[in-house]
Amino acid sequence: MESKTVPNSIGSYVLDRRIRSTLSNAKISLCEFNLTNRSLNWSVDESFYFHDFANSYDGTIEGYFKLIHDDDKERINQIISNLSFGESVIAEHRVLWPDGSYHWLEGIGRTYVEDGTARLVGTLQDITERVQLQNEKADSVSYTHLRAHETRH
Repeated sequence: MESKTVPNSIGSYVLDRRIRSTLSNAKISLCEFNLTNRSLNWSVDESFYFHDFANSYDGTIEGYFKLIHDDDKERINQIISNLSFGESVIAEHRVLWPDGSYHWLEGIGRTYVEDGTARLVGTLQDITERVQLQNEKADSVSYTHLRAHETRH
């Protein structure tokens, strides 16, 4: 059977470049936690937002956990420890960036087994700006309520 070209289709090289650019611009990385050998793989190269972060530790889950903020470690460890296969997971946590600052990441993934290897595959997105805006909004609302309460008394 002869294959047909779809009109207006994007070639695989261009699509790959556009997907990679879009992911980087959105501060998203594809990642895979190998739960069997406890390694972490990233879809990053020099052009990706996560490149420096992904190269700032030894590539193991234990190395990654050293970068997780102390207040988030237990919760993230429990999430990973209690995963059921085929289960989807969403988890937000803070990690130490190479410049010494903490960034909020949102991980979204699903577990599965392939060739006897347990994996958690998904995305990590830097949501630091979103969290900061949410906190500023909450602070503003709290301040407004406090001021309204003070003016009534």
